[in-house]
Amino acid sequence: MESQNYSNFEEIKRNFDKAFSYVVIEDRGRTVVEDPFSKVERALTDLNKQVLNRQMYRDQDTGRRMLIVKMEHQDTEEIMLEFLKTSLKKDFNCYVY
Repeated sequence: MESQNYSNFEEIKRNFDKAFSYVVIEDRGRTVVEDPFSKVERALTDLNKQVLNRQMYRDQDTGRRMLIVKMEHQDTEEIMLEFLKTSLKKDFNCYVY
């Protein structure tokens, strides 16, 4: 998955549609791995019917990457449980909006 550059996460959040939920997974670790979200991607594949859209972003200034997953409101809890099963490293933060 190709990442888009961004300079301000607040700007991205302003574009969130209130009719949907969003899970944001942030890679704080500045890893050199091309896709730090591969385990999350595998979990999303299993839940593909609930996921409406996903996009990876890269902070232009810090190099941090985040994966933003758009879904129906009722699916948020199930998807967060699946993410917890992936044993994400301590270098990741998860947020729900």
